[in-house]
Amino acid sequence: MRQELKRYSSIGDKNGILFLCRKLLTGNNVSLSSVKAACSFVERIDLVFPCGILALQELDLLNVEGDLCVSKSLTYHAIHEDVFIRELCSHCFNVLSKNGLFDDAQVTYDEQEDLFYIPRRAFRLESAVFRNLLVSFGAVKTDGLKFIISNEYEQIFKKAIKHKRTMSLSQLMEKLEHERLMGEEGELFVLDFERKRCPYTEQQKKKIKQISEIDVSAGYDIISFHSESSTQRRYIEVKTFEGNNHFHWSKNEIDSAKLRKHDYYIYLVDYNKINEEDYVPTMIQDPYQEVFMQGKWSFSVDSYLVEEKKC
Repeated sequence: MRQELKRYSSIGDKNGILFLCRKLLTGNNVSLSSVKAACSFVERIDLVFPCGILALQELDLLNVEGDLCVSKSLTYHAIHEDVFIRELCSHCFNVLSKNGLFDDAQVTYDEQEDLFYIPRRAFRLESAVFRNLLVSFGAVKTDGLKFIISNEYEQIFKKAIKHKRTMSLSQLMEKLEHERLMGEEGELFVLDFERKRCPYTEQQKKKIKQISEIDVSAGYDIISFHSESSTQRRYIEVKTFEGNNHFHWSKNEIDSAKLRKHDYYIYLVDYNKINEEDYVPTMIQDPYQEVFMQGKWSFSVDSYLVEEKKC
């Protein structure tokens, strides 16, 4: 249904939308063909009938079966028109937010104007119908580059955003669990990879261990050897990722890399390639030097630990 809405940019103007809602959202079974015929005889309204039907279904306000439809949670005649409009706009905000039809991280507060606005680029293509409905009813205003939340709809907008972010907590937990499992699989992959990297003896293989299983504060995950002919240990921090090469690096791991220099490695493991035959992870030797001294990687600090000084 949402894909079909991509073909449209607007249901129509305010009068057209209200006329459609009066005819359809009655609480009773209504014939779509009869309503469509009635719309064709009304002058001075702008209305795209098929878009209106799809939009009301997406807003979960209309149930359609063949030519018959019935309103679900909102009826036009049960409340004052101004209240109906606010409820309709509230449904639009909820659909935009819940379905990720705009990036709420780009919502910005303008202190001088005392308003919130959303840049045009934050909206997805299929949001146009709902966004323009909000513009038609004055819930959102636009200057062409951004969409401004009207002051009287600010609380409704906040509620929609808050609901989405509350729902996102469970999604965040799922994401963290996925990343944890990715990390475990990446470490097991590197453990197996290291034991096969050189023609080690069985005794040497036994000394290639996954340290992170027991000691999470070691500053590395795997302890290995540089080669089968060397007794020099190799300290490996495994970073499993999806997408472009990137990793998060803790202070403890950085300190360990700085201390162990050329004996310390970061193995970047592409999660989507670990089942490919002959896949070799990206190996960064002496990453402290490469990242901080040679400038081969860009980096940024995304948080600080701040503690009160004790006199």
